[in-house]
Amino acid sequence: MTPKQLHHIIRLNEFIKKYVDGYDYKDCLKSSMKDYLISVKKSNYYNLEEARHLANTIDKETKFIKDNYLKNNELIINKDIEELFNDTIVRAFKIKFKEELKYE
Repeated sequence: MTPKQLHHIIRLNEFIKKYVDGYDYKDCLKSSMKDYLISVKKSNYYNLEEARHLANTIDKETKFIKDNYLKNNELIINKDIEELFNDTIVRAFKIKFKEELKYE
């Protein structure tokens, strides 16, 4: 467990809480815990045992929130967004592969 991994776990939990509370997507992307998250990521804010315990606790909470949300809400997939997302992934992989092939 690295500090950066813990940072991502905490941030995802914050994001999903905002999302299920009905915040706009752009507001879900803004963290209200920026200073705390930076401290977690850039230092040994928690020792390894504390970090693992916190990560497990937050992971369970995040999964519970997700499962509860999906159980009580219809999953709506916006086809335009799905296509844009897939195109973006393909472009990103192409760029990365071209970059890696330059060095071989």
